[in-house]
Amino acid sequence: MVQVQPLDGGRLFHISLRWFMPPLAELRITGAVEMVFSVLWWPGMVYLFITRGWIFFFFLSINLHMAMMRGKRLA
Repeated sequence: MVQVQPLDGGRLFHISLRWFMPPLAELRITGAVEMVFSVLWWPGMVYLFITRGWIFFFFLSINLHMAMMRGKRLA
C-alpha cells in the first residue's frame, strides 16, 4: 500500500503512529513521509507514461502534506 493520505495506506500509517507518539509528533512525521511520496509521485507518473503508456488520474496534494508537516490538521 502506498503511504499517502488519500489512499488507505496513508490512513493506516497515520493511525498506527498514533499508538506510539503524541498527536502533534505523529502528524508531523506522517506529513513528512507523505510529502516525500507526493514529490516523487510526479516523476514516477511521467516515467510510467513514457515507459508503459499508463496514465494515473490521481494527483497527490502537496499542500495537504506540507500543512501536516507544519502540524496543521486539514483532512
